[in-house]
Amino acid sequence: MNFRGLFGVCILLGWIAAAPRLSAQVPTITVQPASQSAYSPNLATFSVTASGLAPLSYQWYENGNAIAGATASSVIAPAGDFGVYSVAVTNSFGTVLSANAGLTLTNQSGQILHAPPTLTALPVITFQPVDLTAYYSSNPLNPIPQNMGVTAIASLPISYQWYFNGTALSGETGSSCGAIYPGEYTVVVTTASGSVTSSVGNLYWAAPNGTPFRYVPYITSQPAGGTVVYLGSPLSFTLSVTAVSLDPLSYQWYFNHSPIPGATGTTYNATAPGAYYVVVSTAAGAATSSAATYNALTAGGMPVNTVPAVLAQPVGATLTYGVTSGSATLSVGAASVLPMSYQWLFNGAPIPGATGAYYSATLAGSYSVVVATSAGSVTSTSAVVSFGSRVVNLSTRVVLGGSGFATAGFVLRSTSGSSKTMLIRAVGPGLSALGVASALTHPILTVFDSTDNLVASNNGWGGSAAIAAADTAAGAFSLQAGSTDAAVLLTLAPASYTVQVSSGDGTGGTALIEVYEVAADAGQLVNISTLASVSGSGSLIGGFVITGTPAQVLVRAVGPTLASFAVAGYLAQPVLNVVNATGTLVGANIGWENGSSADAVNVAQTAVGSGAFPLQTGSADCAVLLTLPPGAYSAQVTGLNGGTGNALMEVYLVPVP
Repeated sequence: MNFRGLFGVCILLGWIAAAPRLSAQVPTITVQPASQSAYSPNLATFSVTASGLAPLSYQWYENGNAIAGATASSVIAPAGDFGVYSVAVTNSFGTVLSANAGLTLTNQSGQILHAPPTLTALPVITFQPVDLTAYYSSNPLNPIPQNMGVTAIASLPISYQWYFNGTALSGETGSSCGAIYPGEYTVVVTTASGSVTSSVGNLYWAAPNGTPFRYVPYITSQPAGGTVVYLGSPLSFTLSVTAVSLDPLSYQWYFNHSPIPGATGTTYNATAPGAYYVVVSTAAGAATSSAATYNALTAGGMPVNTVPAVLAQPVGATLTYGVTSGSATLSVGAASVLPMSYQWLFNGAPIPGATGAYYSATLAGSYSVVVATSAGSVTSTSAVVSFGSRVVNLSTRVVLGGSGFATAGFVLRSTSGSSKTMLIRAVGPGLSALGVASALTHPILTVFDSTDNLVASNNGWGGSAAIAAADTAAGAFSLQAGSTDAAVLLTLAPASYTVQVSSGDGTGGTALIEVYEVAADAGQLVNISTLASVSGSGSLIGGFVITGTPAQVLVRAVGPTLASFAVAGYLAQPVLNVVNATGTLVGANIGWENGSSADAVNVAQTAVGSGAFPLQTGSADCAVLLTLPPGAYSAQVTGLNGGTGNALMEVYLVPVP
């Protein structure tokens, strides 16, 4: 047995059984009104008998129009009326309409003198509204309502709604309305079968001598719209309006709800498709015309754009280090029959001079473009320009003697030639909170340019709010307020720079040299390096961070080749290991030429392309060429078999050819 099916049948049967009980609550007409013939109409009485849940109420209709006060079960036909009568019987459950009963006028011999009209369910207007003139001898701003009426008949009950200049008049729902102000009056006549709209009845104001009396303008001829065919030449069509008033008139034309500068006459020569209207004013008030809409079509019948349509949105791009142009070209495709203008935006703000369909972006951010015509404007979607692979941070742990120093270098490049904000720190006391023993107690930080000119120096960051904000922006750990850690925030032109860290109190210890870019912009950190001593018990550890997209980097540990730069005590046999943030080895080398000849050639060629000095052929210097995903990495330089000496750890961002 399908119990769900059985349950559904039960529900259905239950509903069928219940239906008669519900419908029985609506009134039932047991005796319908009967058609009659009468010698005198007021001798004719129509009645109905109905049953249903009390109380019952009644409303009688003649030719579909409610008879005022006819709310009993019977009604006496009004004198002189020979129409069709019906009654609606209502209780709290609903309404039922009786059959129609006609009243026929006869003479005493029974000859028909007047038969009831033939009615239809859809209303028929037998008398349209007529024009009226109101005459005033006093203040015309306090008018007397004029009776604007209509006559309609139907076989069903009729309802009415009057309109003034196309706007519904509140409360005017009878066969007549009180017309007050000059203008056009119409009425919509409705039955359950549908609606018909009357013709226009105008109300005019006039002085007692018949002179038109209009302070507020009255529009007698509305502007007309239409359709024009666009054949490639400028569009042109003339709009006009006619208005009357005894007061001086002024005009203001509007296009798509915006005023048209200079369009203040009775006519306007339009050049763009759209919606037009005009406001006609006097000192006493204003009248707004109806809207005239013009459409423009091609010869093939396709609509023509006036407000620009964006057909091809700007597409985001990536700025890549090494690409000659140093920029990403953005474009927009738009169409309109009107001349178009462009304004590119960067992060929502206009870019001065960026007023073409193309724009070469040199900064990372969000770009959009506003395309405009005289008819309006449209804003494109946003295209995000981002930098590809970036080396954003160098951090090197060094151990200093009391009179020694450690050196780090970095190189800035810029696609636009603009300067770049860099955060440079020498952290000593701040390492104690990270569990580093024997931290340098008083580091001194000095920055030089490529010609050894002093750029900046610091021996205590002093709790600077700007430094603290840059720490947060760059992702660096915070320095303790009042500590003797050193930090500078510099705006540097594209060039190479050297950072030196030494002891300010003559005691040695461990220090951390850090170089951060504060924000992604047109400048890039393309080379970072540290020159420091590698002891038998420790290694030179340099950290770097890659963001954006995977980057190809050249990582080197230079020892023997330092001799050509007059560096004494170089590390004779460096060992290079590169690990990621989880400690996983991602690259290693002992001797840059060890491996295939192709590896050696690639390393040598990449060094030249990246701006690195060449390594000596046959030297024990180390180098690896790696493609690394975004993340944090450490380059660890040690001496083979515990060897010691000075070594240079380098990381180069390899340019894309």
